[in-house]
Amino acid sequence: MTLLPGETRTFEIAAEDAYGARDDEKLQKFPVSPEELASLRESVTPGQVVQLPNGAKAVCIAMEEDGIVLDGNHPLAGRGLTFEVELVKAGGSWRTIE
Repeated sequence: MTLLPGETRTFEIAAEDAYGARDDEKLQKFPVSPEELASLRESVTPGQVVQLPNGAKAVCIAMEEDGIVLDGNHPLAGRGLTFEVELVKAGGSWRTIE
C-alpha cells in the first residue's frame, strides 16, 4: 500500500493484537480492615487509577464493606483500536508498506 502526502488511511488493530483480551482473573477483591477502608475512602474513588505496592497500576472498581475491588487489566484491554492517519509530508526515501 502506498500513502502519498495529503492522503488519509484508516488502520484497525484487533483487541488481541493491541492490549489483549480482558482477563477476569485480573479483577480482584482485596480484603481490608474497617480502619483501612475508612482511610481508602478518603483518598480513592471508584474509577480512579491507583498504584499498588509492587508498582503495578489498577483501576478501583468498587469499595465494599469488607474490601476494595481492583481491575488490573489495561484500560484499553478488550477493545480494538482504530487509527486515522494522514500523511502530511514525506521526506527521504519512499517505500511501500505491505
